[in-house]
Amino acid sequence: MPYSAFIRGIFLSFPFQAMFLGLYIFENAWVTIILYHFLMLLAMSISLSNEDFSKIFKGLNLPSCLLIGGIYLQAGPCLFFIHKYIDTSSWLSILSEWGLSGWSLGLFMLYFFTVNPVLEESFWRNLLGSKSKKLIIEDVLFGTYHSMILVHFVPVSILLVSVSALIIAAYIWRQQTTRLGGTLVPIMTHAAADLSLIMALWYIAKTTAAS
Repeated sequence: MPYSAFIRGIFLSFPFQAMFLGLYIFENAWVTIILYHFLMLLAMSISLSNEDFSKIFKGLNLPSCLLIGGIYLQAGPCLFFIHKYIDTSSWLSILSEWGLSGWSLGLFMLYFFTVNPVLEESFWRNLLGSKSKKLIIEDVLFGTYHSMILVHFVPVSILLVSVSALIIAAYIWRQQTTRLGGTLVPIMTHAAADLSLIMALWYIAKTTAAS
C-alpha cells in the first residue's frame, strides 16, 4: 500500500518515540520494547501487503548468513574488550532501574534476540527499505535511535563508533534484503549480533558487580 512522505516520516519517528517514552518517562525496558514493537506492528499492518509479509520467510542464503553472522557475532567480544577501558560499575543498577533483574532480565534477553530481530528487519528493511545502493536516511536513523540506549552505558567516543557500526550494519542488511528478495538472512544475522551483545552485557554487569 503506497503512503506519503509524511506518513513515512511518522513511521520513522516511532522508534524515537518509543525510546523516549519507555526509557525517559516510564524508565522501564519492558514498556520500551513492547511500545516499540507495537508501533512497528501498527505501521506494518497499515502498509504491508501479504506478499510483503511473506518476505520474512524468504531470502535464505547460507554463505551470506555464515559470513555476515560470523562478523556480527564479534559484537559481543568487541564489547567485552572495550569494557576494560570504561566505567561499567553502574551497568547492573541501570538494568535494575529499568526493571531488568533476575528472571525478568533472562526473559528479556530471550525475547530480545528472538522477537526483536524479526520485527526490526521487517520494519526497517521491508517496510522502510530501499533498493538504493547509496546510504539512505533510514540507515542513519536506524543507527541513531540506538544512541538513546547506548548513552547510558558508554562514553561519547564509543557511542559514536557504535552508532557508525550500526549504520553500516543497516546498510548491509538492506542490501542483502534487496539482493536475496527477503529478510531471512538479515533476521538471522541480526539475532546473532543481538545475542552476542546481550550475553556480553550480562556477563560484564555480573562480573563487575561481583568484584
